[in-house]
Amino acid sequence: MVVIKNAQQTKKTNDKSAQKSNFMFQTEVDDHIRTIRALRNIEPEIKQAANILTESIRRGGKILICGNGGSATDAQHFAGEIVGRFRMERPA
Repeated sequence: MVVIKNAQQTKKTNDKSAQKSNFMFQTEVDDHIRTIRALRNIEPEIKQAANILTESIRRGGKILICGNGGSATDAQHFAGEIVGRFRMERPA
């Protein structure tokens, strides 16, 4: 158990915590920005994958989506997005 003995120590502890939180936030945002920018490099592959999926459905085929653990949740979400859009047109 840590006991802080005076208000000045409390302020120092809070300042360090706030600085760490701010640094972590900035780091996460910067990582997301880099990821989004990197998508431009694979735009042709993304379009090709979308075309393959679209053609499969148009020809009466299937799209099989699977995962394990967290990836299973991602697969479920992806399937829900496809089915939701497929069943009912909605604004993008």
